Amino acid sequence: MDLIPSLPQDNEELMFILKIVNMVFAVLFTIEMLLKWIAFGLWRYFTSAWTCLDFVIVCVSRTTYLFFSNNEKVPMLWGTF
Repeated sequence: MDLIPSLPQDNEELMFILKIVNMVFAVLFTIEMLLKWIAFGLWRYFTSAWTCLDFVIVCVSRTTYLFFSNNEKVPMLWGTF
């Protein structure tokens, strides 16, 4: 029994699951944003602070995914949107 706990980065299975969950939530937020753009229009979409927060979350999640997803085990789904 080790006294030093293992880091999450050392557990490949956990990291794979977390990357997939992160991708699923990013895709769901992207779909939500696009549907709100269609429903509200771009001008009304950006007048609400909550929808602006949604926009920032989508941009940050997409940016971090594009820069940090060099793992070939996780498929890149951004080409579909």
